[in-house]
Amino acid sequence: MGYYPPKDDHGISFAVEAIQTSIQQAADTIREKLTAPHVIYKAVLKARGSYWVAVLPGDSNAGEEEGLWGVGETPEKAMDSFDLTWRNQRTPRAIEKQLETIKKEEADEEARNNGPFGVGA
Repeated sequence: MGYYPPKDDHGISFAVEAIQTSIQQAADTIREKLTAPHVIYKAVLKARGSYWVAVLPGDSNAGEEEGLWGVGETPEKAMDSFDLTWRNQRTPRAIEKQLETIKKEEADEEARNNGPFGVGA
């Protein structure tokens, strides 16, 4: 009769757990890639000189101040830039209002620092 080592249920359960973790990580990566804004909204790539621009289909504002677009040295970087813009970019009017608020706060602080008689009074 041959020798049969004792059954190692712990080793098998560890292997199963490692496989399940790998499968979950792969599924998360696939879900992330398939739900990226550039995939959902079908961003279009355009070559512009030495860089790529990812824009919404029909968006003629690529490279302009307004519009939703991403730029990169490679198509992948342009799409990643598009996704970041999608998630973070505020409208031009919202940016303008934010700048107005910052300028007003800076002016108010300068007035407080200078006192009623001006600098050096």
